Amino acid sequence: MRLLELIRRPFHARRLRRNRPPKALSLQDEAEAAWAEAEELQRRLSAEQEENRRQVIHLQQREAELHSADVELVALRRALAVLASADYEAVYTLLSPELDPDGFHLFRAAEAYTGINVYRAFPVEDSLGYFEAMSGHELLRWLEAETIGSYSLSRLPSGVEVACDLRVDQSGEKYRRYHEEICKLAVGKLLRME
Repeated sequence: MRLLELIRRPFHARRLRRNRPPKALSLQDEAEAAWAEAEELQRRLSAEQEENRRQVIHLQQREAELHSADVELVALRRALAVLASADYEAVYTLLSPELDPDGFHLFRAAEAYTGINVYRAFPVEDSLGYFEAMSGHELLRWLEAETIGSYSLSRLPSGVEVACDLRVDQSGEKYRRYHEEICKLAVGKLLRME
């Protein structure tokens, strides 16, 4: 757009000169003025082209850095997948503070592994809003109590029975196998391997 304006300006100036009374510039002066304007346009165009060239080089460098980081990320994911196969719980423990601070990946992995939906398993508690502000870690306690643990029922003053006193024996072999499997699923999701 600026280039068009710069090109139009000399023609507009010439038109104004031609419409002036007899004091018009000579043809030689007009040619020199047009030549000077053309040189100025050429200089500006060259400067803009040089700036564009610098920006292209800068973008190409950033693109190369991004590609290198992407290749490195893929390699790290592969290496971590190999390491993770030895101890998924330890890998999840290392990754979770950054990649799953609220525990929702682990909770969803447990839901997928057990096939149990906490909201359907505890419909009264859900309708009372128990689960509204819970983190994935808290929801996992409810899921585990339903799946491999136990809980008590208490009667509210309104007569509705709700689950309380959630208990899960985390020392048993069954729990260890279950926890290893959900950690494996969660790590796979965190590393986008699955």
